[in-house]
Amino acid sequence: MQRLFAVHNTKIQQRFSTWLRIEMFSELLRASWNLYIRKRKSDLVHALTTDYGHVSVGVHVSLQFLASLVLSFRSD
Repeated sequence: MQRLFAVHNTKIQQRFSTWLRIEMFSELLRASWNLYIRKRKSDLVHALTTDYGHVSVGVHVSLQFLASLVLSFRSD
């Protein structure tokens, strides 16, 4: 049961990460030139790398927490 949750959580996390990355790049492609002129390039790179990583880790930790809750109630 625990392995099933781990595999399912990994699939959910990967799908979400892929969706988020596609959405971020799509929004950047649709953005007006003013965004690129006003924002520092380092801010955009930071959003695409570090902030994206933080969100991915947060999703992973949340799914792990939910899985542990389910498994702890299931074993009772």
